[in-house]
Amino acid sequence: MEKLSISSNLKNKDRILKSKWELDINSEKSSLKSKWELNDYEDVFISGSEWKHYLTEGYVVLNKTVDEKTINEINNELYEIMMYGKNSESLIMQLDSKTGNYNGAGKQSIGWKGPTLEYRKIENLENNNKFKNFFKSRLFNEVRTKAGITSPFETMRSMMMNKSPHGGTALPAHQDRWNEPNYKPTLSIYIAIDPAPIDSGCMVMYPKSHNNGLINKECHRGILNEKQLKYIRSEYSSKSIPLKKGNIVIFNSLCVHESNLNNTSNSRKSISCLM
Repeated sequence: MEKLSISSNLKNKDRILKSKWELDINSEKSSLKSKWELNDYEDVFISGSEWKHYLTEGYVVLNKTVDEKTINEINNELYEIMMYGKNSESLIMQLDSKTGNYNGAGKQSIGWKGPTLEYRKIENLENNNKFKNFFKSRLFNEVRTKAGITSPFETMRSMMMNKSPHGGTALPAHQDRWNEPNYKPTLSIYIAIDPAPIDSGCMVMYPKSHNNGLINKECHRGILNEKQLKYIRSEYSSKSIPLKKGNIVIFNSLCVHESNLNNTSNSRKSISCLM
């Protein structure tokens, strides 16, 4: 583990946080056999009926999950990035909002912002070798094949999204697409790193809303304005998507989704890969 010069109070806090997360990084590294490649599954990740649900509804929660050992390795890697700035030179990192307001979140910029678990977003995870291998594994290749995605791996956008305990940032209703010629993802693969019950601010989808195409062509972040949101809520029923650790969601980049604040005592981390 990379060591930095930090105060004894921070070291004590670090040990407490590790215990809370159930992370003993050194023992995990020595005892875990790496399963980042996820090659131990004999059959496909996505059944025909699941893919049909995705095409019709704009999203699907898969029956298969990412195994616990892999989730623990991901958690450990994220912990070292957040608390020690491990290999963060090319990562875009954003601190969480102190008020819960989307516009109050920290600046998204390259580099570590200091030792804290209250990061809202860590982007460019494909620059990290462990995540890069993970994103090239069977799950992601199968999705690319089914969706007919031929663009190179390097065009993907990958990130951690987090909601801090008893806080986080409310995410307005939006699409993961906007009016930019060089940015047109087809779908997202979303993996729950922590359990995401409804009270944690789990993802809320608007099934079939992807059939509208790109809704707000004026906003570079894909956020719906009041008139557009009113229309979506009048035409489509929202559906909360509570998840267990390791659950996988695939959703169309045009499917409208949002999330609320985290009202639990646990973090709500996820990995999202847009392709």
